[in-house]
Amino acid sequence: MTSTAGPQGRSTIMMLAFTTGDDVSRRCAGAVPVKGEVMLLASSYNYPALNIFWTIIEIVLWVIWIWILVYIFIDIFRSRDLSGWAKALWFLFVLLIPLIGVLVYLIVRGSSMHERAVQQAQQQDREFRAYVQEAAGTPASTADQLAKLADLRDRGVITPQEFEREKAKIMA
Repeated sequence: MTSTAGPQGRSTIMMLAFTTGDDVSRRCAGAVPVKGEVMLLASSYNYPALNIFWTIIEIVLWVIWIWILVYIFIDIFRSRDLSGWAKALWFLFVLLIPLIGVLVYLIVRGSSMHERAVQQAQQQDREFRAYVQEAAGTPASTADQLAKLADLRDRGVITPQEFEREKAKIMA
């Protein structure tokens, strides 16, 4: 039993070689010897759906791999406890030797990755809330509200009774 690469670079799952004089092939259960030919089992050429399945698996694995790399690069540059040189060295290590670099980074710094992500999310939430409060307008101080009410009373827009009622609401 050996594995081989097909003409398009895709690997076949299993290849069994059967020859008429080979004792090994006769000992295999259910093996039918074929004179000097190679029989491919579960080849993507015999089963087109298998070819599609393997392509989908490969694409999913590539997407996951790229996602992990991007997440690690983001974490490297978000980290405040690393100096610029340390960030550059981690970046080069992960970029030049990806598999080993990712594994080493996850072992060495993986435990604090979540903490940095939470800190960034909290910072973004604080900034968003501050922006919303600024855009909605900050409530005026008590003195400003009383000055506006007094101005409305003086211009005759509201009566003195309405002024006193609104003043009591503001002072409460």
